[in-house]
Order: sequence, then structure tokens, then C-alpha cells
Amino acid sequence: MAAGKRVAFTAASGGVGTLALQLARLWGIKSLATTRRAGKLPALEALASEARQVRKPDELMAALLAFDARAGVDAVIDPLGGDYIAAALAGLARGGSVVSYEMVTGAAAAFDIMSLMMKDASLHGFTVFRLMQRPEVLTQLIGDGLALAQRLRPTIGAFYPFYEAPAALQALARGDHVGKIVIEV
Repeated sequence: MAAGKRVAFTAASGGVGTLALQLARLWGIKSLATTRRAGKLPALEALASEARQVRKPDELMAALLAFDARAGVDAVIDPLGGDYIAAALAGLARGGSVVSYEMVTGAAAAFDIMSLMMKDASLHGFTVFRLMQRPEVLTQLIGDGLALAQRLRPTIGAFYPFYEAPAALQALARGDHVGKIVIEV
């Protein structure tokens, strides 16, 4: 993704989202971070160009279209899946892409294929298992990550000692944190 592009990160308050927002800033990308919880907005505002509370798919579409004076965003990086896919596609600019890497709200997505075609947009699925099939890509990503290691910091929501692992998992399930939950061994 080139500098100046407009990229939205849905459900951006987790470990993947907060790291992706740091990368976007390093690369000069204008970023929109979304979260369901208003209490997470201040932390996301510190990482993203803009942060919005989005509790349902139609709010996502509105946020994407309002993010820039131009119509829509260049890309949406989405772990939500389900009905959020159609909203993400609707909020794309011409030639934009949606990358879906999880399906938190469901695996099935219904969307109008003609709208995808008319925007010359694309929908990509990604799993970490793909990297296992392409070791050269994994090696490149590890090298790139090590080169950026001094400029990136994981966002840690909380630390728990190993004996409190059940409490850590309960905190993870509540979803009140921003970043990763770390269990220390």
C-alpha cells in the first residue's frame, strides 16, 4: 500500500489492528480505525488518522464514505466478516479492495456482485496458513518485521501471570482491552 492511500481497519483495537495502524502510520497511509466500544476510541485516535465507533454494518458503510472528501476508501482490512463484508464493499472507492482475515460475526456474506464489478473492486481472503505453503513469503515477512522492530511496539492491554490464565481468558472474552492480553510464563 502506497503513501497517501486511505485504509480502514475494522475491529482495530486488537493486537493485529493496533500493529497494522502503526505500520500504516510508518508507510504514510491515512487510516480509519473502527471499534464497537466508545471507550476504546481514545487509544485508537492515538494510533490512527481517525477513529469511529461502528456497532453495525450500515454504520461501517457511512464511516467509510465519510472518511475522506472523495468517495470511499482504497482498502478495508476486516476481521469481522458476515454482513460487514457488504458494508465494506459498499464503502470502497473505485478500484478498492477488501481483505478479510477472520469471520468474527459469521462466515456467510451476502453482497451485490454487480456493485463489486462496477467499482472494479476486489475481495480477498487471507489466512496465516497460506504462509505455511509459501516459506519464501514468510521469510520475507520475518525479515521486514525485524527491520521495523525498533519502530513498532505491540500494544499490551494487560499482563497476567500464568496462574491467572483463566482470568486472562475471561478478560479476552469481555473485549474491554486494547491490544494484546499477555500471559506471562
